Amino acid sequence: MQAKLWERLTDERGIALPTAMITLVILTALTLAFTSLGTSEPLIARNHSMAAQARSYAESGIERAIWVMTNATPAFTSGTAAAPYDGNQVLTVSTHGGFSVQITDGANAYEKNVVAVGWAPDASGQLRGVRKIQATVSTTRLSTFSPPCALCVKGTLEIGGNSTIDARANYCAGATPTGGTMSTGATTTIGSAAVYGPGNDVANEIGVPSPDMPAVQSETSFAGVTLTADEIATLRARAQSGGTYLQGAQSFSGENSLPNGLVFVDTTTGTDYTASTPDDEAGAVTITGNITWSGWLVVMGSGNISGTVAMRGTLYALNDFTFTGNGEVRGAVITENRKDVISTVVDSSTTGSSSIVYDCAVARTGGTQADGTPWVPAKWTLQLGSFREVEGQ
Repeated sequence: MQAKLWERLTDERGIALPTAMITLVILTALTLAFTSLGTSEPLIARNHSMAAQARSYAESGIERAIWVMTNATPAFTSGTAAAPYDGNQVLTVSTHGGFSVQITDGANAYEKNVVAVGWAPDASGQLRGVRKIQATVSTTRLSTFSPPCALCVKGTLEIGGNSTIDARANYCAGATPTGGTMSTGATTTIGSAAVYGPGNDVANEIGVPSPDMPAVQSETSFAGVTLTADEIATLRARAQSGGTYLQGAQSFSGENSLPNGLVFVDTTTGTDYTASTPDDEAGAVTITGNITWSGWLVVMGSGNISGTVAMRGTLYALNDFTFTGNGEVRGAVITENRKDVISTVVDSSTTGSSSIVYDCAVARTGGTQADGTPWVPAKWTLQLGSFREVEGQ
């Protein structure tokens, strides 16, 4: 009895058909799944490809905006840029797509907001991919600002001998300087030294409607004059890429010329100059002899000119500045006196003369070369952390 029961339980006759049917159902389901994937995967791949193309075109739009802002003549001003950079025109890169770009005002005069939309159609012209990127681009304030004085000093100021500080002319449109000089400490004139402010032919006046030397200024009044840490970093990077980046103590003369353009003289450590920077680590520039130069000179420390010079542009020192030679600096001189707040000195002997002549346009660009291009162009660069993809078309 038990043997017959066991025989029935283990009898496999008739199992082949159900097994075959189950296998066939599974194979059919897999075939249908792979067929579906074979149909949809090319579409998905095409959509990914179009999206990648659209993003690449949008990135190209950002690069195009930076290029045109750096090279545009005349330079971009306020408001939304004119066509084709107002966002209403598609600039075709190829038959595979293109981009539109809109350039508008940023938070200040040296920032612009850029929105670029990349478009990628298929072979029939049907739009398949759209990506939108926005970014903020900026230039150094020296490219756009109007210096409020020919000689701007955070600290005390001494002007002696036959020196002249003259800010009676050469203004940028809509911007008149505050005075010939401006300082956060006392200004002293000695001997025949003369300071002329805007529209004032009587030297060394204080407290008149157009003062040559305004009353002592507050630290906050220099907020729009001195460079920010980001701007210093931008200038440092530009000088490094241009081969005019130097460190430590540097001397220039007729035999060792100061290169034209942007020159950045950094600390020996490459860190920003502060009140605690050791003197042997500071950047320093000494100029002697006969020298002609145009550009921007930024010193992470002090500058000393004792030669006969013809300099055009902006001289910017994180510490102090001394000009005891002959000749002329045309543009603007700015010193922060971060460490030595005693005085910035402009002086000359009774037989010589040294002068700083205000020139807003020259201060911005360092003047122009023979072909009309500026020695220091208003180069626009991407602001760190501002580049991002956003929703919308």
